[in-house]
Amino acid sequence: MSFKPISSKQIIDEIGIKAYGKFQKHLAERAKEYIGVYVPIDSGRLVSTSKIIKGYTALLYDQPYAHFQYRGIVYVDPQTLSTFAPKGGTKVPVIGWQMQYQNPLATSYWDRTMMQERGKDLIRDMQRYLDKGGS
Repeated sequence: MSFKPISSKQIIDEIGIKAYGKFQKHLAERAKEYIGVYVPIDSGRLVSTSKIIKGYTALLYDQPYAHFQYRGIVYVDPQTLSTFAPKGGTKVPVIGWQMQYQNPLATSYWDRTMMQERGKDLIRDMQRYLDKGGS
């Protein structure tokens, strides 16, 4: 019995492990789901408007306050000390103030927290996906 060699490119193409591939899409969707648990929630808008972008290789949290929430740093208008700055105004970080989250699992750097807390679960999910033939 002889076997025809299979190139790594053929394997990658078949499984879909590339930008825009089936595997990459499934991984991005599952990661978004897992990460969502650690994202701060007030109205739910930050999570509900998040998007998978760049060929299923990145998540975008496209709200004006997303950066502040992600970094977990309180920023204020230096004139008023309000967390709301007027249009065209500036904000500065306040050292020593911590973000307060309603969601008890919420944290800054939520993607990193998800990987520490649930990374192995995500890997198991992806292995099951491959074991089922990528469907």
